[in-house]
Amino acid sequence: MALVSLLFLVTGVVQPTEGPFVAGTVNTLRALGLLLGGTLIAQLLTTRRRFHTEMLLDHAGAAGNAWPQAPEPSMLIGLIGQQSLVLSVADAYRALGVVCLLMIPLVLVLMYLPPPGASVAPAARASTPSSIG
Repeated sequence: MALVSLLFLVTGVVQPTEGPFVAGTVNTLRALGLLLGGTLIAQLLTTRRRFHTEMLLDHAGAAGNAWPQAPEPSMLIGLIGQQSLVLSVADAYRALGVVCLLMIPLVLVLMYLPPPGASVAPAARASTPSSIG
């Protein structure tokens, strides 16, 4: 939601003759941002999954003799793999939520700039009564 509002504010002052240049620039940056964002999220998931796997293996090893019936090693590895995936995805969602919360003040401090040649602000235009019968 923040990126769409940023795009509207940035492209609102573009002259029609500059449209193709701005569209190409915005789409190039969007595509690069998509690749970079996907790479960062994949790296975060991989790093956090390794961390959670090690922590869960340490806890399972520490509690190894405390279980009345020790689970099969293959079953234990499967359970640890599932839980580490769940925990790493939760960490990724938490990180993305923090990034979204940090972008909200950025969007709120942006100001609307009327396009060149516009004499009346859009808010003023919307409040004037129309002359239609």
